[in-house]
Amino acid sequence: MTKFDESRLTEEQRGYIIGLFLGDGSFNRGKKEPRFFVRFALDAKRDEDIAFRLSEIMNNAGKKTNLFLWQSNIIAKVCSKELVTFIQNYITYDQKGKTFENCEG
Repeated sequence: MTKFDESRLTEEQRGYIIGLFLGDGSFNRGKKEPRFFVRFALDAKRDEDIAFRLSEIMNNAGKKTNLFLWQSNIIAKVCSKELVTFIQNYITYDQKGKTFENCEG
């Protein structure tokens, strides 16, 4: 399994991940195993192109994206502690919501 490599992404791709997470993302830790998940819940009818764009960006960074349908959504799931850390460099995330913290990275 490869690690998420932020250095392989352009500034635009990094911003895309952060912006998409702010709008449609969430963290989830595995209950049985210590795994880190980032999930993006997208509208299945409108956002197929966004799901494929995200998958392409993650592939550039060395990570596979699992895409699956759930109710009326496309769920894009990426398993990566490094991706969680990358996002946490910019966003404070807790049960109350998400806050953009750092615009200089």
